[in-house]
Amino acid sequence: MFPQSFVINNAGDVVVRLHVSSDAPDMETQPLNLRWLAYNGNQTGTLNLKLSIETESIVHDTGPVRADTVSGFGQLGLNSRGFWSFQGHLHKAAFVGNHYAFAIVLEHRDPSGKAVAFVQEDTLGGTLDPRSRDSDWQQNDHSTFISDNWEAIRNTGIRWNLHISTDPIQVVEVVLLPLAVLVGAFAGIFALANDPNTDCEPFPKRRDDDPGIPVVRCEFGPGAPRR
Repeated sequence: MFPQSFVINNAGDVVVRLHVSSDAPDMETQPLNLRWLAYNGNQTGTLNLKLSIETESIVHDTGPVRADTVSGFGQLGLNSRGFWSFQGHLHKAAFVGNHYAFAIVLEHRDPSGKAVAFVQEDTLGGTLDPRSRDSDWQQNDHSTFISDNWEAIRNTGIRWNLHISTDPIQVVEVVLLPLAVLVGAFAGIFALANDPNTDCEPFPKRRDDDPGIPVVRCEFGPGAPRR
């Protein structure tokens, strides 16, 4: 930043606004120095301001979820750069397996009425089924919907729904329909897809004795497009 100067007559306030690119890395910047003079230079001084750039993170926990004999939990991590990570665990406690869809939707809607969702679907085996009775996942990607609407998203919550069925047909549509009604997404809910080229560090399941917010650290892999 090149030096700039201005004159204030009588009393006044000086407002300094700094606009930081969403691509700026987390760092401690060079000090911002504000030199001032008053009474024809008889009084002078310097204000030294230390600046730091930090990515904001939010991690939403669903807490325990259950649909019939399937139970588990989900977590959705978001950061101000637009990265997201959806992870969780489900377990089947019955003889017969099920197909499932587990969805989390952000309560924030854009001006068009659109909301976004994060959906995990898979199959769980039963005690009489050779397939696994456990499902663990972590989906990662980037969305400009999150970065463009961060100020609103950081102050709103989530809704979630878990649906199981022996018939995998339309299981995703069934799990999303009540969420669209709950958040008032009259323009529809758009499910964001996992991108294997986007890497996010797993964050731990939050404990009651640890009120801290895990940091959502992600980066683009080779060839990962922004959406």
